[in-house]
Amino acid sequence: MPEIQAALRIARADNAGGEDAELVRSAARLLGFKRVGTELQERLMAGLAALDTAAA
Repeated sequence: MPEIQAALRIARADNAGGEDAELVRSAARLLGFKRVGTELQERLMAGLAALDTAAA
């Protein structure tokens, strides 16, 4: 999960104020994925939730 959280941090920095769906797509691209399927989306959303929890 560290790679996912790192990609999400970069995506968040690049897309300040972006919606979660945009952050997920950006992070997926940073990780080398061209498409975001259901399983990848779920993993990235879990990583985003973990980041938000850690920040709180």
